[in-house]
Amino acid sequence: MKTITMKFGGTSVGGPDAITNVIQIIKQELANGNRVVVVVSAMSGITDMLLRSVKAAANNDRWEFTSLSQKMRDKHEEAINLLMRPGAKRDAVLLEINKLLDAQFELCSAIQVLGELTPRVLDAAVSFGERMSSRLVAAALVEHDINAQAFEATKLIVTDETFQAAQPLWEETTERVEARLIPAMDVGVTPIITGFIGATQAGVTTTLGRGGSDYSAAIFAALVDSDEFVVWTDV
Repeated sequence: MKTITMKFGGTSVGGPDAITNVIQIIKQELANGNRVVVVVSAMSGITDMLLRSVKAAANNDRWEFTSLSQKMRDKHEEAINLLMRPGAKRDAVLLEINKLLDAQFELCSAIQVLGELTPRVLDAAVSFGERMSSRLVAAALVEHDINAQAFEATKLIVTDETFQAAQPLWEETTERVEARLIPAMDVGVTPIITGFIGATQAGVTTTLGRGGSDYSAAIFAALVDSDEFVVWTDV
């Protein structure tokens, strides 16, 4: 049995058809008897919308960030409704996504009041994309009878406080992965992890900077002792 870490970029999880393709790739590897660790980016276009939202909030443009929040809600809800049958599981993931988008909207409202954007706030804002996509992909896999579970890298990758370009603290990160991720894998869970983000020792969300999703996926590949690390992209 091999352990394979796979990273799927934004276009690879960009919509229902793309996510269906991801599901087939993962199912095939599991059918081959391999363990799979999955790291996902935000759905294509979402990180850009999140950045536009907070910039609009800082510029006191409530209409713009309200409109963008609704577009993000619609994009995720459409994907969930096409990928999952009606029922309790679909309702549960819709509730989770909507709670995240409510929190994102509240953050924009706070930025509007303050009228300024700090690197720390920017990191918190862009983290919502990966947090939503990991839940969406995990739920879609469960719909296909795969024992998948969403994991937030904020609970796994511990970083310094260099917001926008944080560096992992290796000892603490290794301990978290060994305590939280590997035991789940050992009982047959396929983890779906947020790329790009981590958190400080105090639990404040950070991002690993440009190319951060590939970097975080490589970190997980190393720390779970993967036999292979595959980056999926449409380029």
